[in-house]
Amino acid sequence: MLNEFESWCLDRFFLSPGSRGPIVRIEVSDTDLAERFGLEDGTAISSAFRRQLPSVVKVAKILSGIHPAPYDIEPSSQPGETPLRVPRFVPLLVYLCWIQATGYRERGDRDIRLLIENHFGQAITDLTELPKLWKLLADYLSRKFDIELRLPEGGFRYVGATVALPFPTWRHLTKLRKLRNSIEKKSAKDRSQKEPLLERHAVMSAFSTNREMTDFCSSQYGHGLRDAFHEWRRSVSINGLDLQDLAFDRAWVRVVGEKRPIANLEFTIDDFGQTQFFVVHSNESRERISSPMEGRVHFAKWLTSALDKGAVYLAPLGFGRWATSETCQSRYALFDRRQEKLSRKLTIESNQITEGWWLAETELEDPRHEGSTEPNFRMRNAIRVGGSYLGMWPMAPSFEFSGAVKPTALQDGKIHEMYSRGNVAFLPETVEPGKVSIILGETRRSLNLVQLAEEHQSDQIRHLSEDVAIPEDGDLLDTCPAISEAARELGAAYNPHRRLIALGEALYTRGRRGMTMSDFINLCDRARDDEVEPSPFDIARAFVDAGWFEPASNRRYPGRLFFLRPLRLRSVSIEGTRWHMLDGPTPLRTYQRLTTCARECGLRTKEVGGVGNWSLPKILIEVAPHKDQHLRECIAIKDIELPNVSRTAAAAWSTPLSIEDRDEPSTWNPGSGYFDARLSSEPVRLERHEYSQDERAPVYAVRTASSVETFHSPTLALLRYRDLGVSRPYETMDSRIVRRGERLDYLPAAWGRWLGNVHLRNAGPVMTKNGFSYAYPADRQSLDLVNTLCRLVEEPAGDIVPEWALSRASSRIRGHRPVYVDGRLITRRNSYWTASS
Repeated sequence: MLNEFESWCLDRFFLSPGSRGPIVRIEVSDTDLAERFGLEDGTAISSAFRRQLPSVVKVAKILSGIHPAPYDIEPSSQPGETPLRVPRFVPLLVYLCWIQATGYRERGDRDIRLLIENHFGQAITDLTELPKLWKLLADYLSRKFDIELRLPEGGFRYVGATVALPFPTWRHLTKLRKLRNSIEKKSAKDRSQKEPLLERHAVMSAFSTNREMTDFCSSQYGHGLRDAFHEWRRSVSINGLDLQDLAFDRAWVRVVGEKRPIANLEFTIDDFGQTQFFVVHSNESRERISSPMEGRVHFAKWLTSALDKGAVYLAPLGFGRWATSETCQSRYALFDRRQEKLSRKLTIESNQITEGWWLAETELEDPRHEGSTEPNFRMRNAIRVGGSYLGMWPMAPSFEFSGAVKPTALQDGKIHEMYSRGNVAFLPETVEPGKVSIILGETRRSLNLVQLAEEHQSDQIRHLSEDVAIPEDGDLLDTCPAISEAARELGAAYNPHRRLIALGEALYTRGRRGMTMSDFINLCDRARDDEVEPSPFDIARAFVDAGWFEPASNRRYPGRLFFLRPLRLRSVSIEGTRWHMLDGPTPLRTYQRLTTCARECGLRTKEVGGVGNWSLPKILIEVAPHKDQHLRECIAIKDIELPNVSRTAAAAWSTPLSIEDRDEPSTWNPGSGYFDARLSSEPVRLERHEYSQDERAPVYAVRTASSVETFHSPTLALLRYRDLGVSRPYETMDSRIVRRGERLDYLPAAWGRWLGNVHLRNAGPVMTKNGFSYAYPADRQSLDLVNTLCRLVEEPAGDIVPEWALSRASSRIRGHRPVYVDGRLITRRNSYWTASS
């Protein structure tokens, strides 16, 4: 059985690319590895990767054939076929590809053996087993997933595939540099084009008509470059928005950036409204800056000119992330509000993100719906489940298309009309699990859809490690206000919304290796119907408070993460009867397996709804002492851990942290609900101190006249700020405590789970007279226990309103804060904003 890192390498670098067609190149980007390991330095990334590999002595023996290639045996699904050999050496092959293509490679380092010696610290000259490793992997991909890995023939003995498959290697970059020089030489005579190296159609024409490039692409070492170029050219015809994510575009920017400043500007906006600006250099390295104008010496001419004029187009890169763009690629722009004439022309709705600069929705038409009239499409938002894709609506794959006609779906001889939003088509609910073909003109794409996620074994899951990430609960991790095994149902119970169930399958599938905040919130937003649905942040929090995920902040790389928690059995007493409560992620396949096991043991099961339709259910299995061992054997207890005994929380839950070596702090503004650079004279202040040299996670400080308490967790810092001040973030409503409107006020996840356990109601978004808000179950006793640690509640009476009673007029409630998810304005309510990835 592949471990978690082996599964990640297989999925990221082979299964995902293989879903789009035959694999003729392997791209292992520095960004992928930086996000995976939570590191920014190339040497540190290399060291972290090597720690996932066997020792250098064992690697040398594997590559020489002295030690057999590590693999597991899996029975074949077809009678009479030889068993399947599951490769356990995929990370080693990925590493050998990365050291040839990384931007951290010294330009003169070309020989694969020299690169291996530099990275492993020991010469490994015998590579006779490498061809066999690639053939074993190709056979596995073909038989298990129906994916073709095309291995080059001939070339260098033993290392042919190893040096031909990675992209971009020195060979590719050398050819691209020659093409760059050729374009520059031609443009020196023809000055009609100001920036021919950055004009897509000029590059496309030069590449296609260059004889040397054509000959190289026909060779075994040029197949990867040819494939990357064709992918880039097709994307230009469909939609230029995502070009910066394509291998050819990154390689081309890299070689152009060697001759001139060509860096781009990116920025992120977190859930506190805090903005971070980055210069992204042509080799993909990132440099943090305090304002857009600070990086102008590195920027391309068009960007410097646009900033000087006061407005620049933006391309959304996902949740809370933006990049500047030379062409109009969305309805959003970064502009200088001091340019009054420009402000009146552009702005529909805007929000200040730093001194003088605003993020705005404009009156410009979104050009993503304007592309080539040539019919074409590509799959997006696909969630792979083994060799298939998750097909549970609305989390099934979607298809980005060009032209006036949208694709159609063909299944079992029946045509299903797809519905579309702009130039993205979606599968209808009528498409069932199984084979389906997507057709547009002469183009046809077949895929297999499955309804349920596959269960993960414990060693396939990347769990939270405090060496890599800081838990959001801080010192309150795995604590509770009081230890009690007694539980009782409190208030009305609601069955989960079907969209929430589908989202759970998607999050469980994607979450086994950890998820960035960007990916997590984007999936939650996909599950929403329209503005009447809850905020994607509150939907995400429902999975945290149900025990599925543990949120954390990266220590050495900007961003926040969500980690799947282990599935556990927790013993509870309900009206004198003992039950096992499932604590952790329970997708449908897990639920079905466990309830089937319980029935086989003659035990009752119980599913208890949450505080609202956007809450996850509690799952209970009856305890019978004489059947308990049988039950544990049936449910494979090795995958279901007994919980650690929760400890009660201490009265003080801050963490002593240094803030002396950090940047000037920003201060929480109670009026706007965001941090800003203002000076505050309030008796209680909440400050945010940015990155230090050694740690990327910010520090939050709650400051009074006599003390300073520091936190890594924004949730705990905000709670402490409320506790010391006069504001109370919650009010009581019908056996619940409901947030009064502040978008970020959540209880620590451990406390939210404790309330859910003692009251048999998971927390989640609920409908009130003022729209959706977040609620926890609570009675007077549990509320008093929570209030001994942090005073939460004001006491006005109110009612929970059922969802059907909300009129559509409620969806038109507006505040002054826009919310952008994946470049789309999802709501303008005052309660929510975006977050960094």
